[in-house]
Amino acid sequence: TQVPANSVSTRLQVIFSPSPVIGEHEGNRSRFRPVESDRIFYRPKEHNMRIGILTSGGDAPGMNAAIRTVVVTGQSEGHEVVGIPNGYIGLLEGKSRSLDMTDVQGISGFGGTILGTARSDKFREADGYKLALQRLGELKLDGLIVVGGNGSLTGAHQLATAGICQVIGVP
Repeated sequence: TQVPANSVSTRLQVIFSPSPVIGEHEGNRSRFRPVESDRIFYRPKEHNMRIGILTSGGDAPGMNAAIRTVVVTGQSEGHEVVGIPNGYIGLLEGKSRSLDMTDVQGISGFGGTILGTARSDKFREADGYKLALQRLGELKLDGLIVVGGNGSLTGAHQLATAGICQVIGVP
């Protein structure tokens, strides 16, 4: 596929291989099973980003799928993805760990979150909010993705208005 020269996509060319299907035919019964494929080829952008992801609030279906999607997409585009364990509490403590394809392989089908989640009353206070901004600066994140419910996304909105990094909320 040709990409226009003036397109933002010229900095990155992503080619996804179709997922193969393995199966066998026995009479009129067919058994097919999809094969998970992470065959993604990429040419990194000139400026790779450092993207943080945290899950906050109560466990919910789809949190692991969101984490996996961020890691696979981020890595396919040449970015570093950093997981912040235990939601805003982990952010306030300055905890983080690098995530790669091996960390998220096969987690989409499981509920909950591999990063852990917690509610934080300290984050809601002025001192907690200031500490969170300080920790974001220390982590040197270009972007933060917050997966959670209403309270989590309210916190994400507060962080976004500070302008330390780009913040995206995933309900």
